[in-house]
Amino acid sequence: MPFVNWAAIKSGANVVNIEDEPSQAQYKPGRPSRLDLILPKRINVTTAARYVQEEALDRIVNHLDIRKVQPSLPSSRWIDAPDKVRTDLVKNHWEPVSDVNGLTVTLDFEYWLTGKVAIFMNGGQMERIPANKTLEDDTFRAVWLSKEAIRYDADASGFKSRWRQMVYKRHRFDWMVRHLAVSTRRLSEQFSEYSRSELAKDLTMEVPLQQQLSMDDQTTILTGRADMIHSRSKGRDVAIWEVKFVTALSHEHVIQVVIYGYLWAMANQKQPFPRLVLYNVKNDEKWKIRTTLEYAKRVIEEVLRIKYTANKQRCIDDFLKGYANVQEEVAQLWSEDPSCRK
Repeated sequence: MPFVNWAAIKSGANVVNIEDEPSQAQYKPGRPSRLDLILPKRINVTTAARYVQEEALDRIVNHLDIRKVQPSLPSSRWIDAPDKVRTDLVKNHWEPVSDVNGLTVTLDFEYWLTGKVAIFMNGGQMERIPANKTLEDDTFRAVWLSKEAIRYDADASGFKSRWRQMVYKRHRFDWMVRHLAVSTRRLSEQFSEYSRSELAKDLTMEVPLQQQLSMDDQTTILTGRADMIHSRSKGRDVAIWEVKFVTALSHEHVIQVVIYGYLWAMANQKQPFPRLVLYNVKNDEKWKIRTTLEYAKRVIEEVLRIKYTANKQRCIDDFLKGYANVQEEVAQLWSEDPSCRK
């Protein structure tokens, strides 16, 4: 972060380097050579809509067909897993964990279905299980999955600060012990119409997706991992699930699952555009989003244009002018496809 005054930070805080390598020299602060669209080389799906003004996102997703098919449960029935955990009692340091709680539940759901956690089978994660422990132990599995989810997120995103802080402070990673079983059961109830063996065959977790996207004279790589892809009828009926563990679903989450839908559709262009499902384990809320490849691409482009350009308000206004009739057209998709109303 070249805009940060590193010398000033070191003068006002104790900085501990927890890596073996010395800190890299800081580049001098600068400014972009252009003031219009400046796309990074790679964009992670989870951060694509982050820090975009909420008002802008609200107006953009108004042109998607979003159905809130399952309302939130009363707050008394919410699963009260923490959204942050303390890492330093003396200094009162905390780290957010709500983003990995959803991943932890998804992985535990996979273990319940198949007896394994696929994304951890080929790496060294299984080797880190102590000889006297087993994933069949519910308490140990809750701790192990939470820890490995934090590590996995750090490796996938490149942001390792949380992982290093928690390891450095010897955190116990036990915040989901009391909540994981009920969370996994709640998620499994969303698929109650399928047999366990059928679901194990048709459901895939943490599916890597990546596509190149060109805008104006620039190109970026959109990359990420979809939480769950439920594929039936030899790929002709596909639903992409994004599982959250938050107080409330948001339009940022909508953009995220739309991008996953776009990435999958680009890789499977002979198949219909997938159904998109947002599910919040914490309060049992569920949204379904319907769109097309064309409209999904336009939404993605405008979100990125708003985020990565200097004149954001002009981008928002231009976007809305081009979308006068989109909502009505997308709404017709629901009447044409009865499965979307389920």
